[in-house]
Amino acid sequence: MRIRVLAPTVAAILTLACGSALLAAQASDTQSNKKVYGYQDPQTGTFHALPTEAPTEATSTPLTGTFKVVLNITVKSTWPTGTARTIVCSADFDQISISGAAVSTPYIEEASRYATAATSGGYTCTLTIPYSWLISSTAIQKTLTGSYSVGVQNTAVTAGPAILRLSSGPIVSTTTLPATGTTTTYTIAVTI
Repeated sequence: MRIRVLAPTVAAILTLACGSALLAAQASDTQSNKKVYGYQDPQTGTFHALPTEAPTEATSTPLTGTFKVVLNITVKSTWPTGTARTIVCSADFDQISISGAAVSTPYIEEASRYATAATSGGYTCTLTIPYSWLISSTAIQKTLTGSYSVGVQNTAVTAGPAILRLSSGPIVSTTTLPATGTTTTYTIAVTI
């Protein structure tokens, strides 16, 4: 029961610290987490936001696939004796396409789960994130970025803080999108 009470606290802290929510979903662009894509005029310093467009089936090519993120977690941090801990991991991917008319189409994919003890020691966490994006046929630039985060949660809050340790890092940053229908796997060693 304590895990259910702590889960929103972990989600809020990981969201603030790492920028990803503990939800497995295709995220919508709400005002609280909306990224604004654009450029800054070097002469005037003015920021110009790129207009966004919702591509249609008629003008776009569907790109579907799955990201698989495998986090192999080694725990080297120490905690007070008797501290019960749970390891929570998450991953997110951002994709943006810019067409010749300087129109951007952003997509955000996120997933999270609890890590499990590995037979070789440490912990493992596998996140599977399916995606389906409409990519404009006139896109002249496409980018894909991804990141992970791992948090150690104290499940006995009366013995200490709710979050004992956080670690995050990049997964990918590229201008090449995966081929449609493929599973792209990233295996990352994390030490906390």
